[in-house]
Amino acid sequence: MARDLLGFSVGLATHSLTLYLLEMAPHRNHGWINSLFQWMITVGILFANLVNYGTNKIEGGWGWRVSLGLAAVPALCKDMSRYHPLG
Repeated sequence: MARDLLGFSVGLATHSLTLYLLEMAPHRNHGWINSLFQWMITVGILFANLVNYGTNKIEGGWGWRVSLGLAAVPALCKDMSRYHPLG
């Protein structure tokens, strides 16, 4: 049940974000902005799979812990970007 709800929520968020991006962008930029958004989702999935493939080889039950810890790196980068002087 929780997995279904999470899948529905992620799908809804992805759909809503795409609509928001297209509403905010000038008309001439709709195509490449939407393509860039989809490309970044695909690249993120690829990197996540590569990390999981690499951490799968770690013995002792630490593979999933390392994988989950590495998932925090982009989140910390985004969090730290709040303090950038140009942001």
